[in-house]
Amino acid sequence: MKHTKAEIMEDIKHDKAKIIDNNTIEYYTDGTRTIRLHFTDIVTFNPDSSITLNSGGWKTPTTKDRINSYSPYRIYQLNSLWYITVNDKEYIFKDGITIYKNGKVVGAEVKKQNYSKEIKTYIDGFVSELTKRKIDKPGSGDCWYCLLKTDKGESWGNSDHILSHFREKYYVPSLLMNALEKYPIGTIQMSIVGYWLKYLDKGMKCFDNVAIDSVKRSLRRYLKFQLGLAA
Repeated sequence: MKHTKAEIMEDIKHDKAKIIDNNTIEYYTDGTRTIRLHFTDIVTFNPDSSITLNSGGWKTPTTKDRINSYSPYRIYQLNSLWYITVNDKEYIFKDGITIYKNGKVVGAEVKKQNYSKEIKTYIDGFVSELTKRKIDKPGSGDCWYCLLKTDKGESWGNSDHILSHFREKYYVPSLLMNALEKYPIGTIQMSIVGYWLKYLDKGMKCFDNVAIDSVKRSLRRYLKFQLGLAA
C-alpha cells in the first residue's frame, strides 16, 4: 500500500523531511538524520556518528533493500536469518543494532562459524611445511601475538588474529608450541616435533605418521579453542 508523506510523518516531530523512495522518507530532527520506511525508522544516523538499524519486525525484501541502499552496511539473508558484516566480522541482525564509528557493535551477537574447511586447509599446510623442516624454532622473529602471553598464560592472539594466519598461510612455530602445551601429545611424538623444528639432529621416521596425526589433532583442538568453537 502506498502512503503519502503526511501519513508516514504523522505525529513525528521533525525539522525537514523529503520522499527519497517509494514509501520512504528521509527526515531530520535536532541534527539526527533518519530514514523511515512506512511507519518504521529503519536507519538512524545518530549525533555521535553511530548508526542504528531497525526492521520494526518487518524483515521483508523491501526493508532489507532500503537498509542496504541508505546505510553504509549490507544485510544478507541465509536460512531465514538476517546477517550484517562490520569490519569483516559477521553479526546476526537484531532490531536496534547500533554500529559505532570505531567498529564497535552493540545489540547483536557475532555469527558463529565452524571454519572446518579453513582449519583443515591451514593444518594440512602447516604440517606439510613442518615435516619438511621448513618451520624455524619459536623466537624473536616469530609472530608476537602468538609468542607473548598474558598474566594468565594465554596467548595474545584472538580469533581475528588466528583468521589472519589462515588467510596469509602463516605457519607460526609459537602457535604450534601453544597448541602442544594446551593439548599435549606423547613423548615420542614430541621428540619427532623437536627434530622437525631443528632442536634435534635425528628423527624417527617410523613414527612420523603417528606424530603427524597427534600434531594435527592438537592443532585442530587449539585452533577451535582460539576461535571460540567447541573443541
